[in-house]
Amino acid sequence: MNKRFFAALALLLCLCMAITGCGSNAAAPANSGNSAAPAQPAGPAEAPQQDVYIDIWGLWQTDNYRALWMQAKADEYAALHPGVTIEYIYQNSYSGVAEKLTAGAMSGELPVLAQMEESFITMFNPILLNIADYMDEATVNNYNKGLLANSYWDGKLLAVPSNRSMPVLYLNTDILEAAGLDPAGPQTWDELYTYAKAIHEKTDKYGFAIFWDSDAWVWESALYSWGGQVTSDDAKTVTFGDNDAGVHVVELYQKMVSEGIAYEAFSAGAEPTDANQALFLEGELGMYIGSCGVYGKLSGNEALNIKVNFMPQGSTRSAVTGGANWVLPQGSSDAEIEHAIGYLKYLAEDANVIDWMLTSGYLPGTDSAMQSAEGKALIADDPNYQILIDQLQYAHTRPTTPYWREFYYYIVEKLELAMISPDTTDAHALIADCVAKCQAIIEANG
Repeated sequence: MNKRFFAALALLLCLCMAITGCGSNAAAPANSGNSAAPAQPAGPAEAPQQDVYIDIWGLWQTDNYRALWMQAKADEYAALHPGVTIEYIYQNSYSGVAEKLTAGAMSGELPVLAQMEESFITMFNPILLNIADYMDEATVNNYNKGLLANSYWDGKLLAVPSNRSMPVLYLNTDILEAAGLDPAGPQTWDELYTYAKAIHEKTDKYGFAIFWDSDAWVWESALYSWGGQVTSDDAKTVTFGDNDAGVHVVELYQKMVSEGIAYEAFSAGAEPTDANQALFLEGELGMYIGSCGVYGKLSGNEALNIKVNFMPQGSTRSAVTGGANWVLPQGSSDAEIEHAIGYLKYLAEDANVIDWMLTSGYLPGTDSAMQSAEGKALIADDPNYQILIDQLQYAHTRPTTPYWREFYYYIVEKLELAMISPDTTDAHALIADCVAKCQAIIEANG
């Protein structure tokens, strides 16, 4: 590709710190074979044209089932357009893509398409194309609005959904009923504690399991549910300590750990995502918060009766979204952009959206997919899918500070320590310390 160097990237490079991110699970979910029929390319093939090469900088190794799906769809699209080649290229997860984009910004070598972790738009917006300038309005408007919450910058649509997820509350309804509880599950953070306590007392199983995730999205969702924000609107002042909005869930979790009703994996040095899932699948855990992306794996265990619930409510309902979006870095030719957009539109066809959801475990990116006959049949067979979609109405934007990565590395470390020593760690002092640290990060960067 003929790539140009952008002077505007000087600002970007100042903002790009040592970036690391969430990894990817290479294991296919248990029900990945129960996917909707793949969309069949329709219409005659185009006449031969000048060769066009579309490189995709992606998150997964090329033998990963998700990468294989992406490449298969790329090949289907290319078969409709002789002379077009689309290649999915592994760049070592979220952090690897970000590091390569930073280097590419300096060298002028950028891909046509990339999967970018959604919060990175705060740093990379100077080098991204406005997708709305190239994609038809109907396709843009069909993307789920909750998944576009972090896709706009200065009024420009810089990203559309790729692999997107949200935290949700998973319930083992058999355990809830054995504890004499309503299987509809808790709706608020206070009810979460009540349920967890009853489960432990009446079944001798863990009522809940602690999980923050590597980017603190559980704590962040709870913060928003209590009316808090990470920073002021101008991103210059750290505000998550205001009105104890960032304290409530820390104190709640500490109380559950201290009373022995919640499991925490940190003391044993275990990875909480895997440990909590294992406990849940073994039938020894009543409730836990995890990514909606693992629902396929959990629901594949036919011995469990699983219900999906919204994230618990504080003063309001709120939950953040995670995962990656599609972005188009600047510098591609008109033909490359045309076919990159064409590929994204192909992925956004209803059958492909449903197939991707069932194959990958991620959320459906468009509204029409779940309103189609296939989508309605899927929901009728498993109402939990409707709950996953409905929670998107409460999607909250991620922090706009370019230093969010630095913030949450520090915050997560402190949150984990608070779970290891709940009786000797003051939640108010912990959050105050995190506020001071994050404010210092802002000021150190001018």
